[in-house]
Amino acid sequence: MKKVALTLLCLLPTIVISAQILQDSALVILKSNIANYDDCDIYSVNDTIDASDTIKLMGSRIIIPPQGRNWMFFVDEKPLANWAHPCKYVFVKINSGNCDIINSSSPPINISLNAIKRALRTSNDNVCGFSQKGDCFYYYKLT
Repeated sequence: MKKVALTLLCLLPTIVISAQILQDSALVILKSNIANYDDCDIYSVNDTIDASDTIKLMGSRIIIPPQGRNWMFFVDEKPLANWAHPCKYVFVKINSGNCDIINSSSPPINISLNAIKRALRTSNDNVCGFSQKGDCFYYYKLT
């Protein structure tokens, strides 16, 4: 009986871990919740975040993530426009897949983002990238 109980205790972390939402699955959840997904640039952070990870925005604004561990995505709804313009912070809970969306008009300045999807651009589009301070650090015209 002790061996069975010990075996079950050893398997419990494996069962809990396998029930968590992976980042790829969280991206599918995000896609189903963003109406203009194809027109947006999508960025992510490398690891999950929680309410203790305050996100600082340009100016003096902040976003406090929802409770629990979340995958966070930054959705730039007007990737070719200067700030301030519509954007979203999307938080997908790793334990349930529930999605919280916070509308904003400013990119984050204190976290590193990885581009995971870019909206289609034409050769006439000008692109301006932003540093973590929010100022333009590159500007080029796509050819």
